[in-house]
Amino acid sequence: MSKTPHGYNRSTATRPETEHLIYEEDGDVATITLNRPEVMNALSIDLSREFTETLEYIRDQEHLHIVVLKGAGGNFCTGDDLTEMAA
Repeated sequence: MSKTPHGYNRSTATRPETEHLIYEEDGDVATITLNRPEVMNALSIDLSREFTETLEYIRDQEHLHIVVLKGAGGNFCTGDDLTEMAA
């Protein structure tokens, strides 16, 4: 049972729960949509953790071969959430 630094258990077949991104599967395609449109999908600590755990989940799924990355609200991502950097 191998765990990542974020605690994702690689032997678990269930997808990590997410609050700040939308995850969808269609056949061999996984789609990740960053879902913080109110801040142009800036990467918060929580969103970064969810994104990393979701990518690790996808990596471990034999049936997934393509990953599509999108951003909600007409923007992909503006980078790190600078409001968290100050804290």
